[in-house]
Amino acid sequence: MTATPSPAAAPIALTAIGRSAQLEAMAEGVLDVLVVGGGITGVGVALDAVARGLRVGIVEADDWASGTSSRSSKMIHGGLRYLATGDIGVVRESLRERVALQHNAAHLVRPLPMMVPVYGPAAGAFQRARLGAGLWAYDLLGHRRAAGSLHKWRSLRAVTRALPGIAPESTVAGGALRGAFAYHDGSADDARLVLSVLRTAVGLGALAANGTRVERLLHEDGHVSGVVVSGDAVAQVSSAVDGELELTARVVVNATGVWADQLLGAEDDGFDVVPSKGIHLTVRRDRAGIDSGVAFFEQTGNANVFLEPWQDDLAIIGTTDVPYDGPLAEPVATPEEVRGMLEMVNQFLRTPLTEADVITSWAGLRPLVKPRTTTKDSKDISRRHLLYDRPGIVTITGGKLTAYRAMAEAAVDTACAQLKVRTKSPTRDMPLDGCRPLASSREVGELADRLGTDRRVARHLLRRHGSNVPHLLALVDAHPELAGRLHPERPYLAVEAAWAARYEQARDVEDVLARRTRLTLETASPELAAEAVGDVLARFLAPEVRDALDAGAPST
Repeated sequence: MTATPSPAAAPIALTAIGRSAQLEAMAEGVLDVLVVGGGITGVGVALDAVARGLRVGIVEADDWASGTSSRSSKMIHGGLRYLATGDIGVVRESLRERVALQHNAAHLVRPLPMMVPVYGPAAGAFQRARLGAGLWAYDLLGHRRAAGSLHKWRSLRAVTRALPGIAPESTVAGGALRGAFAYHDGSADDARLVLSVLRTAVGLGALAANGTRVERLLHEDGHVSGVVVSGDAVAQVSSAVDGELELTARVVVNATGVWADQLLGAEDDGFDVVPSKGIHLTVRRDRAGIDSGVAFFEQTGNANVFLEPWQDDLAIIGTTDVPYDGPLAEPVATPEEVRGMLEMVNQFLRTPLTEADVITSWAGLRPLVKPRTTTKDSKDISRRHLLYDRPGIVTITGGKLTAYRAMAEAAVDTACAQLKVRTKSPTRDMPLDGCRPLASSREVGELADRLGTDRRVARHLLRRHGSNVPHLLALVDAHPELAGRLHPERPYLAVEAAWAARYEQARDVEDVLARRTRLTLETASPELAAEAVGDVLARFLAPEVRDALDAGAPST
């Protein structure tokens, strides 16, 4: 028996203070599936499993999307460059999933026009033919079903109009700019997508707790039978012993990304998780000089070098793809890496960017899966996911953000085989929490008037929260001060922090600055919002504090 979500009269409650109740419910009896890891793959597995009617819990050591899933390139794409490495299956799957995401998260996933410039002597005939052939394959594998149409050749004049910052000549690219191929991919706030999937799963009955670390696996009769967890919420559970709680499950799904082999322990499984580090830079879009995304393939040895529009006024530059052996938590872009990325992209810009132009930089770790028999570099390792199971535990790792739903379906299929349950995934056509068509100009104007703000802020709220905007407006009606901005430079409103506290399990200021909003990626001064966020959390995080403040009494 499967479940399908339906619009709720009230929003799905998900609070930090409610985590102990969520954990208590997980500890009562045996879960069918317990998911470890709160990135996009983990929440996708939780949704797929609960949508099939299984009893599901999910725990995350830090915050939802606190690892790789908030540090991606923000692209919903098929991976055009993977055609060059022969990963046709990855491209086909990703393009199919891109279509599903554009329908199921229509408020979050927007078409991203992209261009691939062609440089060279004369007409650059060889390069143009090679890129054109790759794009024809991309079109055919995607069946032209996603937003946009077949790729097209754009003249030099059209390219310089869309990409005024691109240099007319490049020595590294082999000569003068001749034109570009235009095609479409998609773009989305990765952390926002994780929360949308998670809230959909919780709405169907999944139990969820962040800030809950798995200390070790439990075993019974030679198979995994659950986990032992710890964390601040665990300490409040009556059945916890010495700050630890046992959660039993018929199947544990290991969706911990770059930590996957650490959770498995020392068992020889024939593969290694090879973290690959990708850095990104945020700059002002007018300094980058782009009104479209732009990617460089042939000119950079198939490296994934791109500029991508972000929000209304920023651009993201990325990315590296190099082996990483440092600490897995909180990787950073080093000054040397930032300079190297600028040097790479400046080869294609009219006006070189400097370190002073970099608003923020960040780094993420891709959990690439490397068979022990291969000697490939990280950029050449397949982006295929790996599914590995032994009695009581299924490990799913590798893969791409865009293909998370297909990965989750495969993992739950494997879990169901262990459970001896025959059921199919219903998630391909399942709308995610917040899904609604893009707002019309009239709707944006009406929301701006209602909030007493400008159209940019109203459009931003609709793009992030979709069909949940009426619930946010109800909070503003009850607390008019929530219509104010959190940060003077960015369009986030105080009501988003209140929403995060009551409905998105935000625990502290960092959760809001880094993932419920994207202020740590979009401004060099996120701390300017810290006091406002802290004030909102103090009011809305704990019911007793909220009620006291609502009554006009001093907080405790």
